[in-house]
Amino acid sequence: METIVGIGSAGCKIADQFSNYNNIYDIYKIDKNLKISDKGFRVQEQDTHEDYDRATINFDYFFRNVQTEVLVIVCGGGMISTITPKVLGCLVEKLGSKKVNVLYISPDLEETYGDYRLGHNVCYNVLMEWARSGRYNDLYLVDNVVLEKIAKDTPIYNYYSKMNELLVSTIHMINVFKHSEPVVASSFRKSLASKIATFSIYDVEKNEEMPFFSLDIILEKHYYYGINKETLETNGTLMQDIKNKMKEVNKNGQRGSYGVFETSYENNYGYIISYTQKVQSDLFKKILEES
Repeated sequence: METIVGIGSAGCKIADQFSNYNNIYDIYKIDKNLKISDKGFRVQEQDTHEDYDRATINFDYFFRNVQTEVLVIVCGGGMISTITPKVLGCLVEKLGSKKVNVLYISPDLEETYGDYRLGHNVCYNVLMEWARSGRYNDLYLVDNVVLEKIAKDTPIYNYYSKMNELLVSTIHMINVFKHSEPVVASSFRKSLASKIATFSIYDVEKNEEMPFFSLDIILEKHYYYGINKETLETNGTLMQDIKNKMKEVNKNGQRGSYGVFETSYENNYGYIISYTQKVQSDLFKKILEES
């Protein structure tokens, strides 16, 4: 079982999506409007980011039963995101840095102003620096604007719920593959310095990649192929197609690796985790440069 920790309203809603997978995940939530429980921590509401940063909050008892690898989920648009370093500090002290990962959701910065913009800037830059220095394991980045484009034609009703479902289902299936025996796989060992990553959906038939964040200078890409039994038994070119794909990746100056997993689904599909060693520039600066 993996532990999921949601921080703030958006983080908690994404964490809730993991409860759809038959008790595979142990879910903890931290927010200012939660009911107090064994797995719900209510933070006293503060007026500013600085107040949240200065507040004395002890998570030791709240995380007393956490023993597995942890994914901390936070969206940088809210003021409460400022407590993320306190959460990470507690978890790293308890579990060690290799068991603590972060999923950071960047808000739509063209619609984010004032305190919400400040919340993103503080959280994003602190997490980036902590990832670079190895204070926790890996930082996974997701851009809400990009996720909206991938989840196109989504009705307003349950709009964000559908995007969260897309994100969580991707992470879940990658976790399933990580804990499954592949039919065939190449060796994969990412560089110790590659601490920043993102997820992609990979259309196997169209050879189309849909990353959830635009990473600068990707060095390593690991492909998870979900292939049904019939294709595995009858497609005589699949292995060569995969090898050609890895050659394509390597020609781009990246190191490609793969795992092929049997599924019971009618359609074949894939996912990618891309890694970089480069600290990513602030997204708002990118927007200004591109405008």
